Amino acid sequence: MKQTRTRFQRGSLTKVERKGGQEAWVYRWRETRADGKRRPRKLVVGSVEKFPTERRAWLAVDSLRLNINRDVSECVQAPRTVMELIRHYESTELAEDSDTVAFSTKEVYKANLKNWIEPKWG
Repeated sequence: MKQTRTRFQRGSLTKVERKGGQEAWVYRWRETRADGKRRPRKLVVGSVEKFPTERRAWLAVDSLRLNINRDVSECVQAPRTVMELIRHYESTELAEDSDTVAFSTKEVYKANLKNWIEPKWG
């Protein structure tokens, strides 16, 4: 049986100048998708005013680093049916505690899923 080595990544933190002229900290790492391919990712941690030192910016990134080092192949499984995809979308993007879209938009999306998408492809 072949053993694979578990790799942990730290990522990188750089100070960049934003369009408005304000400097911000940007965290970069690589993410392994469910199909095993890796892709670069980045996240703006915050402004240099909010995190004046690199150390403070790293402290803000620490909780994120726990998530990026978990094994994606064990915890993520792609939906196999359109119905599973709809349920996943409803539980993540359209959840009541999610603030990705406005309440009224969520209601319209839910109605479209229920009235049009589920009957045809669900």
